[in-house]
Amino acid sequence: MLFTFADCMFDPRCLELTRAGRPVSMQPQVRALLHYLLERRDRAVSRDELHRAIWGSRHVTDATLNSRV
Repeated sequence: MLFTFADCMFDPRCLELTRAGRPVSMQPQVRALLHYLLERRDRAVSRDELHRAIWGSRHVTDATLNSRV
């Protein structure tokens, strides 16, 4: 299933984002965060849930999460 929004398309099979048909370069955590949020687009996702899903047991600050968003 491809996710489309505005002039963007995200392919979860290869974790690739394109904008206007051109690949968008992203850091791995940003790509994982985008994928996680798109898969759960029907509900609000808490910061704690994002921390657990993307970083697991690693401690990261809210500033890290903010910068990835």
